[in-house]
Amino acid sequence: MDNTIDGRALFSVPEAASLLSCGQSTIRRMERDGRLRSVLIGADLRITAISILEILQQPETDQPATK
Repeated sequence: MDNTIDGRALFSVPEAASLLSCGQSTIRRMERDGRLRSVLIGADLRITAISILEILQQPETDQPATK
């Protein structure tokens, strides 16, 4: 499996929220509880593409609720 989305390995919180069709607070909660992996670049939190892809591959009932 390719570990990127459109050639990118990392996404900002707003970008991840858009990709997963949920709110930014949901992305931050998922990052805190370990469902999404992240890295800090300076003060900016970036979500890994691989963890976004893993969420997208889950059955729809397991995906985050929409905004």
